Amino acid sequence: MIQFSIIIPHKNTPLLLRRCLDSIPRREDIQIIVVDDNSSQDQVDFEHFPGLNDPYVEIVFTKEGKGAGYARNIGLSKAKGKWLLFADADDFFTENAFGYLFDYIDSPHDIVFFQAVSCHSETYEPANRANRYNRLVDNFLKNVIDAEDTLRFTWWVPWGKMIRAEFIQKENILFDEVIASNDVMFSAITGFFAKSIDAVDCVIYCITSRMGSLIKTKSAEYLTSRYIVRLWYNAFLKKINKKHFQFANIRYLYLSLVNYGAKLFFNFFYLAIIYHDNLFSAKNRLILKKAFFEKTKS
Repeated sequence: MIQFSIIIPHKNTPLLLRRCLDSIPRREDIQIIVVDDNSSQDQVDFEHFPGLNDPYVEIVFTKEGKGAGYARNIGLSKAKGKWLLFADADDFFTENAFGYLFDYIDSPHDIVFFQAVSCHSETYEPANRANRYNRLVDNFLKNVIDAEDTLRFTWWVPWGKMIRAEFIQKENILFDEVIASNDVMFSAITGFFAKSIDAVDCVIYCITSRMGSLIKTKSAEYLTSRYIVRLWYNAFLKKINKKHFQFANIRYLYLSLVNYGAKLFFNFFYLAIIYHDNLFSAKNRLILKKAFFEKTKS
């Protein structure tokens, strides 16, 4: 029986993908699925693609170029394991990760959260990208007030947790096929539908920081995608009476004005009105006033 299906979207980082694959043991009960999101031929040698001749690695080459959300959905359609794990191609699992993971294959919970570490991809020097998520686990384990809901609704990434595949299939939960923030709604919806969750004080994953990664990509298109997903997220939380976890989307209006000008700012403002997003608290008015001041000064 396959215990874990590991889904890895990939685009144009074959050396980092190789590192990620090398961190996963080859076993009959682990299914490894790599979905290539239309990588460029001048950046990837497809004849020597990482895992291509590995009997434990299933590789799907897509030509649509629809992003990581689409690639992850392709992976979900091919997953056969009891549990789902997600990894980004430029990250990797820690040395003892699968020892810890296999300790929990009989867990009664729908999601089990673990801890992570972070490093700079090229130098392996420590970074801080995992700190926030580790605090969520710590607070849950310490029974801090509201810690369970905070873990359910503000762990916005798919890595660092094992998710019961049967529950995902039953609820038909998929990733948004957008160019940025494809995982936010998937994470929030799985957090909502999970009958029970658990967290473990064990490190299973290393999230890297590197120039050129999607999270560091800056453009009006990427900013718009992130903003729209956050509007969806806030609307969802309002619907399920969890408004106190909503994003402060005023930051995105600020960034749109300062970095891209009035046209994008007013487009964002219009979307906020459509989605009934709260922009008019005293704090938000102060941020907007500061943004206009900085824009007129420049």
